[in-house]
Amino acid sequence: MRMDRTDRINPLLYLPLLFALAALPACGGGGGGEPPPAPEPPLSLSYDDGNPVYRTDGSITPNNPTTTGGTPDVYEIQPALPTGLTIDPGTGVIYGAPTTQTPLASYTVTASNVAGSVDAQVNIEIQWVDFKSIAPQQGLTDADIRYFLERTHFGFDQTAYDAINGSALDTYLDTTLAAINDTGTAALETAADGNVDDLAFPEESELAQWWLYCVQESPNPLQEHLALHWHDHFACSTDVLRDQSHYWYFQHMDLIRHNAAGNVRTIAIDVSRDWSMLEYLDGRDSTKSSPNENYGREYLELFFLGVNNGYDQADIVAAAALFSGYRRTFNQALGQDQIIWVPGQHNDDDWTFLGVDFTGVTNPPADIYEQIVDVTLAHKPQGDTIGYCSRWIVRSLLRRYCYENPAQELVDQLAEMLEANNWELTPVIKTMLLSEAFYSNLSRQGFSKTPVEHVMGFVRLTGLEMPLERNNTYGTAGLDTLLRDMGNRVSQPPVVDGWPEGESWYSAQGMVDRANAINELINQRDYQTDNGIDITGLLPSPTATAQEVVTAIAERFQVQLTPEENTTLVDFLNTSDSGSTTEEPWDATNPTHIDSRLRGLLYIIAQHPQHLLR
Repeated sequence: MRMDRTDRINPLLYLPLLFALAALPACGGGGGGEPPPAPEPPLSLSYDDGNPVYRTDGSITPNNPTTTGGTPDVYEIQPALPTGLTIDPGTGVIYGAPTTQTPLASYTVTASNVAGSVDAQVNIEIQWVDFKSIAPQQGLTDADIRYFLERTHFGFDQTAYDAINGSALDTYLDTTLAAINDTGTAALETAADGNVDDLAFPEESELAQWWLYCVQESPNPLQEHLALHWHDHFACSTDVLRDQSHYWYFQHMDLIRHNAAGNVRTIAIDVSRDWSMLEYLDGRDSTKSSPNENYGREYLELFFLGVNNGYDQADIVAAAALFSGYRRTFNQALGQDQIIWVPGQHNDDDWTFLGVDFTGVTNPPADIYEQIVDVTLAHKPQGDTIGYCSRWIVRSLLRRYCYENPAQELVDQLAEMLEANNWELTPVIKTMLLSEAFYSNLSRQGFSKTPVEHVMGFVRLTGLEMPLERNNTYGTAGLDTLLRDMGNRVSQPPVVDGWPEGESWYSAQGMVDRANAINELINQRDYQTDNGIDITGLLPSPTATAQEVVTAIAERFQVQLTPEENTTLVDFLNTSDSGSTTEEPWDATNPTHIDSRLRGLLYIIAQHPQHLLR
């Protein structure tokens, strides 16, 4: 049976309304109630920040007023606030995004109601910081230096900080960008379990371990970070290599690492002829009669010009033909694969590539490849003075080190510098890392750390190493295996476009894997003891209190703790770890406290949301 609306009404629902109506005063003429009390004037006025220094590169944190006495009805300010800032007349909150540099000035805020008013002074300075500017950031602070290190160094220790503080960042960059990353024979011996002769036939795991060793041990972590950036940009995986050709990848890795701050023209020529790249993108299958388009397409689309930037399908076909001529062969005497140039397999027809005619090219491969690269570097939009390639390379760096969608003005300034410096990357990288754009609020929003950045950063921050390889002695699968299982094994980018970016790394399983990797590092006590690794050096002093330890570790990990988080971590250090929850004050001289509680603190801080960003 269908019920109409009245059938479905529950009369009990009306009871609150009936009680409310009964409580209302009766209407009618005659007598009146008590007059409302006279309002109280506001007695005092202050702001969260009475002396704020704002920047022109983003919205400010709202500056809130606090009053005592009567509630103000209106807020006014004299003189007018700097351009971009506003005061809410009803609440007194100062907010907005300043756009003009303004010297320090005093502003009077008046809060009033019908009963009276009260004044407060707010002293405001607006500093000019442009997220589009390559001008050097002036007056670098302690926080700026730590931000630079966190963004570029896989974490950092006091030695790195002191090196910059002692020499200034400008000089530090001159030194570190000029250095060549070479950890020497030690890296090779580690990869080959002490037997360098085995490197003629390395396993895939040994190749990855060699690179991880360089990241872990290099005295020049900035160049290792740059190298992994270019490894992502010029993606090339060992997946396609055979046992007889794995050794090629040592040359590929050194090509990327030694040119991390080198010359774009050199990189373009060498990457195009690199044996591993020829195998990965089928260049060794590109023949006179059947040019393979794979490398030509990625050379233009991903490596040097960018998707749909100044080329078409005809240019891809021409690139495939001009890049043809290399073949894989097997050296019976050595038992190894090699790549050789076969003149008869090179397509010497007439081609037009990026608007330039190549007629019957029969030159040696070095000349051909140099010509192709030079045409690529010179290719510009019609009427423009800046080329496609310089913009693409600079944009790649800015997306890694500044912010995701770099302003065109910023790209053009650095691209022009790259071309003016004969395609040398060092002056461009140095300018970028000293620029207002790099230190802008937009840049400081941060990037999601990859597993390699997170895990290897933890190693470099704490010194808590573990075996790189699978090692039954210490009961671990090896650091390389952990990173491989997280989908971020160096030497094996998943696709030619490199690794995923951003929040895609933070899946539920990905976070569990990261926690497990940090836990493995925390618990490798036997390995660390046998190798003389002692975390006592992480204490700020031999008699540091629990609060001092928490403050020091949070600073090392670039984490700003809330008061609640700080209290929780101090309580953690002051609590027995014997399975109970009884209080037992932290003692910096107690080896058990250091071994268990300090390691536990590192485990917690390493997974703080702020530390997952660089």
